[in-house]
Amino acid sequence: MAPPLASPQPGLSAPAPRTQTTSHAPHPGVVLLIEDDPDVRDGTAVLLHQHGWLTAEASTPEGAIAALVALQQTGQMPEGAMPAAVVSDHRLGLSINGLQAIRQLRYEFGEDLPAFLLTGEASPGLADEARCAKVHLLHKPLQADRLLRLLDGATSREPARAARQDAA
Repeated sequence: MAPPLASPQPGLSAPAPRTQTTSHAPHPGVVLLIEDDPDVRDGTAVLLHQHGWLTAEASTPEGAIAALVALQQTGQMPEGAMPAAVVSDHRLGLSINGLQAIRQLRYEFGEDLPAFLLTGEASPGLADEARCAKVHLLHKPLQADRLLRLLDGATSREPARAARQDAA
């Protein structure tokens, strides 16, 4: 049974949830998208929407949870349903980084929530941290096909094809 979602905090307005703009039916799920750069966040959300995903996006983990609640309140997502995955930038301009944001969201939605960390860093330490946390590390500039293959595979949308192509 899914844990109940907290309502947005008083005074914290949830961003308007994006509606799916493609004809994919039914949608494969909701991706929590954490990115502090609005242009990058919007571009990533458009990419995901073009491939049938709904997004609950914000610049903070709390904002993404509020956006998820808004999707449930508007009927775009069944109440109590869990997100399919989380995609987070690493450098969020917050007191926490992307790996910490992912940990927060996994605490809320389960440790097995598939997670993807986007970064412009080439630090071997970050790669090790991501691997230990079972987070897919994707380098910028983002390779859209790779993100979509990994997302499909991690959420069992098309696991055999995604795993084969990523291994190449």
